[in-house]
Amino acid sequence: MSELRVAAHLIVGSREEPFLGAMLDSIESAASLLIVNDNAAGHSPHETILRRSRFGATGALIVDRSPFTEFAAARNRCLELHRQSGAPPWIMFIDADEVHGPRIAAIARRLRDVPESYDFVDGYTWHFFG
Repeated sequence: MSELRVAAHLIVGSREEPFLGAMLDSIESAASLLIVNDNAAGHSPHETILRRSRFGATGALIVDRSPFTEFAAARNRCLELHRQSGAPPWIMFIDADEVHGPRIAAIARRLRDVPESYDFVDGYTWHFFG
C-alpha cells in the first residue's frame, strides 16, 4: 500500500448515499488516504460507513464537517486539508456513487511513473491531479 501516491477526495451532503460503502471498497487498493468534506447538517448519515471503511479503520481518513455554501468551497476545503495533512502528491476526485473496478488501482499504481513535470492525468472517467 505504501507505493500508492494517491489521496481520494470526496464531498457528501445530507442525503444518504446508497453506494458509499461499495465505492469505498472499490478504491481501497487505489488510494492511501481519504479526505472527506461532509457537509450534512446535524448527524451525518455517512459517519458509520466512513468509520468502518478500511480508511477509517486504519487512520487513513480525514473528515471535515463544514456547512455547504457552494461546491467550489467544499472542493477547496478538501484541497486545503490535503496540503495541511502532508497527503500523497496525487488527488483522485471521486463521487459517492462511483463504484470502480480493478483498473483504477492499476492506474493509481502507474502514477508513480508519471514525470514530475506533469500536473494532470485524465483517466477518462478517473481524474488524478498532482
